Order: sequence, then structure tokens, then C-alpha cells
Amino acid sequence: MGANEYAAKIALLLDDDQAPLDQSAALLALGILKARENAPTAAKLMRNRESYVSNFAAVSLILMGATEYSTQAISTLGKGHKSGLYISEGDFHPLVAEEAAALNKQFLTALAQLKSQK
Repeated sequence: MGANEYAAKIALLLDDDQAPLDQSAALLALGILKARENAPTAAKLMRNRESYVSNFAAVSLILMGATEYSTQAISTLGKGHKSGLYISEGDFHPLVAEEAAALNKQFLTALAQLKSQK
């Protein structure tokens, strides 16, 4: 998707505890961008009191390939996510619905690989 030059500006949203929806969106964006430099902050946000923030933090870490946090991420996702749909194409503009579905598939593959390594 290629907007890596915006990763630093997107990451600024992670610090705004008063805007958990913005944090969630930023986490997803940084995961898609594979912005691993933000992995430590994403890992901290897995402890957020808002479950959707902690879930998106875990999703982000897996998308980033931040395997050093995989145990925590798998545990966080196991606490509240049973549907198997982590990245919903309905959350994206219809023009990129196919890319969102492909991203969810990519995520599920990475998640399965990490689980098999544990």
C-alpha cells in the first residue's frame, strides 16, 4: 500500500489516550505499513483498558512481523476474538475491500504460523 513516509506522523496518534479509536486506526495502519519501529509502543497498548485498542495492538504486531511480542499478541487475541475476522473489509472503503480481505488472509496465515511455533 506504500505510505511508509507517513508512519512517524501516524505513530503520534498512539500517544493520545483520550482518542482510543484513533489509536486503533493508527495501530492498524502501522501494522499494514510494517512499521516495526513502533512495535514497543504497540506492545504497551496491548494492556489498554479498551479491548479494541489491545486487539488492534496485537493485530498490528503480527502484521509488523514483530515476533518478539508474538506470545503476548496471541494471548491478547485469544481473550476476546472468536470470529476469526480480525481485519474486516467492511471497515474499509469499498474500493479497497479486496485488499482488506487479502490483508485479513495474510494476517490469519501469519497468526497460524506463530501459533504453530509455540
